[in-house]
Amino acid sequence: MADAQKGKRGDQYPDKPSIVDNDRFNLFDSADLDASSRKKTKSFSFATLKTSLKVFFDTLYSSGKIAMQVTIPGNAYVADNIVYMRVPYDFTLSFVRLGAGGAPTDDVLTGAVSYHATNPVTAKYSVSSTIFTTGPETNAPSIASTNFTDDSGAPDVTALVKGGWVWFSVKNIGSNLPGADVVFELLQA
Repeated sequence: MADAQKGKRGDQYPDKPSIVDNDRFNLFDSADLDASSRKKTKSFSFATLKTSLKVFFDTLYSSGKIAMQVTIPGNAYVADNIVYMRVPYDFTLSFVRLGAGGAPTDDVLTGAVSYHATNPVTAKYSVSSTIFTTGPETNAPSIASTNFTDDSGAPDVTALVKGGWVWFSVKNIGSNLPGADVVFELLQA
């Protein structure tokens, strides 16, 4: 009897190797009740499910993702515009993380980041192009003596566009040991 039912079901629903975008699913929406307090069934396609899941997981895993990273090897030294990078894709900057392979001692190790969407010269030399325009001393990342990392406060410039120019500078170093192998990380929101 089971084989006979299986045969009928097999004729009605032929085997497929996989789910395709046109396949539909039914879902009971607990927030949507009809007049008789029964849950309504909603139908959606596999394509819609894939799109919804992609948006969900992209959002879930993109927060705090390192968008750009640069290392300045060796002992830290105070200098403007030590190294630059092009922005690889459009992103919203959440904060800047500063790290050091060797901790500074007896003073802080402070980093600065400048940006311009189209002009590397403006990014390099214009004071107004800094990511932390309202308070570089308070918002920029500053690694405390004998520590290895610090996260910046909220940046004033947050929209970075593909192809833009970012310059990295060191504004202060430890007075006994300067710190070493400085790493800048720009994290996206």
